Amino acid sequence: MIFGRFGRESTVLKNGRYIKDLTYMNRPLKDIIYLDFTDDPVELHRENAIIIPKFEGDTSDRNLHDLIPFLDRKFNLLFFSSFSNFFCRFGKVPR
Repeated sequence: MIFGRFGRESTVLKNGRYIKDLTYMNRPLKDIIYLDFTDDPVELHRENAIIIPKFEGDTSDRNLHDLIPFLDRKFNLLFFSSFSNFFCRFGKVPR
């Protein structure tokens, strides 16, 4: 699930280039995954980047499709962990 996207307002100017700054997402960095065909625009947080080959229009390209199980698992871990934590704060954990 995509929770955010980057625009110019989410960048910093460094050495004449705009660099994406993941801290503008207002989420813990450990919960952010950045997908692109290059890690240059995200040099401040390369450990969050998953680099895949650039899409060139090949209909047999499966690079994004092959990431679905990983991204689904990551989402479920984040969502259900925070969901459970939310209810634990109020002493009501759904059963």
